[in-house]
Amino acid sequence: MTTHSALRVFSSLFLIAWLTTACSVRREVAKVPVTLPVTAAPGPPQLNGDSADQAAEFFRMKRWQGPGDLPVERYLQARSHASRLPISRLG
Repeated sequence: MTTHSALRVFSSLFLIAWLTTACSVRREVAKVPVTLPVTAAPGPPQLNGDSADQAAEFFRMKRWQGPGDLPVERYLQARSHASRLPISRLG
């Protein structure tokens, strides 16, 4: 391919690209304003009348559903084991 024919191909492709983009119709899109729902400002925490015993019972119920009392020894062993693990950084 000679330089003259390469220039002719390039100019034809440029002209086609320019005509297709220059003659296209630009459509305006209506912008709808976004409305957010109105929420009440958070107030002070509401006390629901739970006692410390009820809170402790709920904590136990969520963490231990087996027979007997909550095995505190397992938590203490896990805590001491975790403190002996090597510390490493990711990054």
